[in-house]
Amino acid sequence: MESKPPKSAPPCGRVDTPLATPPPTPSPAAATAHALHKQIQNVYSELAPLENFAPCELVNTLLTRLVTLCIQPYSAETVSQFFAIDGVKTLCSKVQAICGTAEGELERYWAEKILADAENSTGTFTNPTPLHHSNGNITDPTTTWGLLESFPYHENYKGLSHLEISLLTPFLKVSRKEDMRVVFLGSGPLPLSSLLLTTHFTTATVYNIDYEPAAISLSSALTRALGLGGRMSFACEDAFSLSPPSASGPGSRVSSEDEDGVDWDSVDVVFLAALVGLTSTEKIAVLRGLAVKLRAGTLVMCRSARGLRACLYPILELSDELLGAGFEVLAEMHPWGSVVNSVVVLRVRGEERLGCRVWEGRR
Repeated sequence: MESKPPKSAPPCGRVDTPLATPPPTPSPAAATAHALHKQIQNVYSELAPLENFAPCELVNTLLTRLVTLCIQPYSAETVSQFFAIDGVKTLCSKVQAICGTAEGELERYWAEKILADAENSTGTFTNPTPLHHSNGNITDPTTTWGLLESFPYHENYKGLSHLEISLLTPFLKVSRKEDMRVVFLGSGPLPLSSLLLTTHFTTATVYNIDYEPAAISLSSALTRALGLGGRMSFACEDAFSLSPPSASGPGSRVSSEDEDGVDWDSVDVVFLAALVGLTSTEKIAVLRGLAVKLRAGTLVMCRSARGLRACLYPILELSDELLGAGFEVLAEMHPWGSVVNSVVVLRVRGEERLGCRVWEGRR
């Protein structure tokens, strides 16, 4: 048998190895998304160990950096790549919780500061009829309104309020614009959104609801100092308690005046603050509770978010679940500038369109 010649050895110093496929080069959008994820993660890592989020140089710097990162315009592909990164949704939930706490601390600090400065402004009144309070303090509403404008995010709130009003106004009944009755859920320690509503709708009344007693106490005191005690009222209640325990479904309704003190049949518009419900499911649970209280045709203005702004505030998904809760979607707006929140206008659908009975279960 003829033998085969031996294989020749490779040249000295060379080792034959299989060729490896090089890793794919990430697209520009993917690279941007991963860079953003790293930067947001770094900010969160600095914020998370802090014991409180009251305004200070460190908290202010970190939150400003975070907001700046999230409100920049990014392509749809970059946003999609960002939310596809492992762990991003968990990171966003943690960041939202910190933002909510920090926002509450910021409002509390400035509400207390404005009240203190207003009470210390004796002798500099510009209003001929200053307010005399039960605790002996005297405040000048004109001076207090001026102090309110010193709040660092006054212009941002003003811009958001203009957006909301411009989106809302076409759907308001002409006969209701002057004597509008508004409920604001999640009004906070410094109810600036509600206050701005009263300057646009000059005869409107606003019923403010918040779950923190300290926020209600502080915001009601500030409102009195601004001379709006007759147009702004307050209640301490959890938004999630609004849903009646035995309601039969969307379109079912409670009696017109509920135990929380709101005459829901007379309400024209409800505002839902951005941090009422930290997920779309939670927001829809609150809305479902509202649907059984409000009369058909009542408008509900919801604050939401879009793109990377969802790192700061939760999104309200415009889904079949929302429609099934008893609402129709009228409009949606997504700002691209310094105003962070998106806004959504909903309208309560009528029972005749839902095929549901009227529920009179709770007085």
